[in-house]
Amino acid sequence: MLTISVVARLARLTALPLLTLAGSASNSFAQTATPVPLLSGAGLLDVLIHVGPIIIALIAVVLAYYPLRAIKQIEQEKIEAEKKKFALEEKRFLAEEEQRRKSSEYRHQEAMRFSPIAAEIAKELSDILRVDSSWARQALEAAKIAPYTDSIFGERFQHFQNEKNELAEDFTQLLLKRCEAHARSNKEIFLTLDAGTTLYPFFELIGREAARLRQLRGEGANWLERLHLFTNNLPGFEQLIRFGKIAPNDRYSDLAIADCQILPGVALPVFGAVASTETSNAIEVLGRRKADRSTVFIALVVGNWVRIRRSEPPCPIPMARGVDHHRVKQALVKNADEIFVISPLGKTFVGQSEDSINEVLGYSSATNDPEKACYKDIDITNEQARRVRLVTTRRKPGQLLSRHSDRVEDVVNDGRHEILSEDDFATRPIEHIPHIIFDLNKPLGNMDSQREIEFPHRHTRYKAKFLEMFSVGV
Repeated sequence: MLTISVVARLARLTALPLLTLAGSASNSFAQTATPVPLLSGAGLLDVLIHVGPIIIALIAVVLAYYPLRAIKQIEQEKIEAEKKKFALEEKRFLAEEEQRRKSSEYRHQEAMRFSPIAAEIAKELSDILRVDSSWARQALEAAKIAPYTDSIFGERFQHFQNEKNELAEDFTQLLLKRCEAHARSNKEIFLTLDAGTTLYPFFELIGREAARLRQLRGEGANWLERLHLFTNNLPGFEQLIRFGKIAPNDRYSDLAIADCQILPGVALPVFGAVASTETSNAIEVLGRRKADRSTVFIALVVGNWVRIRRSEPPCPIPMARGVDHHRVKQALVKNADEIFVISPLGKTFVGQSEDSINEVLGYSSATNDPEKACYKDIDITNEQARRVRLVTTRRKPGQLLSRHSDRVEDVVNDGRHEILSEDDFATRPIEHIPHIIFDLNKPLGNMDSQREIEFPHRHTRYKAKFLEMFSVGV
């Protein structure tokens, strides 16, 4: 449109001089009535001089008009194409936005519809998994995390697990310091570890620490040559082999404790242990070395349950079922110079007799069912009681077993809260060492969680008479 306007304006400018000339000639003809030439040669030349540039410009404009119009048309087509593209993009975006909105609404509706059903299924599944723990045993066996899963050992492996680990972590250092002190007094140490899951983590820690001493101290660890380790705990011995090598990455490496032996006897798969007459006889042989002043016999013992002896002096009494299993523990208590009974707090009774414990658990001596057989005390004389020490944990005020914890401490240590240094524990005679009660540092959660942790056996968790024995209400 701009180009056409310019051309028209130039045409008017060009026509104006010509019309002027024509008018002048007409006037002259009218006045003289004599025809005269419109322009003389000089006049025409003058007109061409003035009008020529304008005519040339007009021709240039006309010639330029068509290319300019073509360019404008191309640009206009581009603009229209961009407008269409933008419109399509906007339409697609709006369509996708609407689809997202509808999908979100659908998911929300489906979640609301299935939420009650999912909650019900989750609850039922959780109940089933708690009742039937075979899935956990299978998973642990496949992962090689828990040993002997198809046994009582595997079943009880996770009971009090955090507490057992803490007991091992806290007591292993004290135990090895005491062994070292005996060794530096030119004594041979027979360290014997009982079967059971409570002592299982001790084997790894003892092995690791002995290996560390060998690696770091060289001749300073020569006292380990005087340490002789015996056990009937098959899973524990495997841990010692795994973690107790002087050179961990050398498959041919010797153990840091050179003399490690499995006690002889018949294997009891259900307990993951060796226990028979041969086992107790081997312990008797070790015990006869007590006459030799150069030997000290230290035993770590556990019980299926433990009760505090009600006569003076108070001490822990391990309880066990099964003739051979009981006989081995009896041999350890009878022959050892120093006996440490390792027990989680939730397995330790205060003020209860053997009969009352079996009664509340529903066990009878008349049954033929090994799962319902009575637990029997390991006999401990007054003289032996002075050499038996409890190793357990305490609870903080407000926790589920805090009152029971206070009762245990009041009975075994007359309420004294004595903290021994490593040197005191290493050098004092066993008769002058108090019962060892460590603080439990790992969190236990709320009261419901604590009830499951402290009472892992479901048949005891809500039994009123049983819970009363631990100062806990239903």
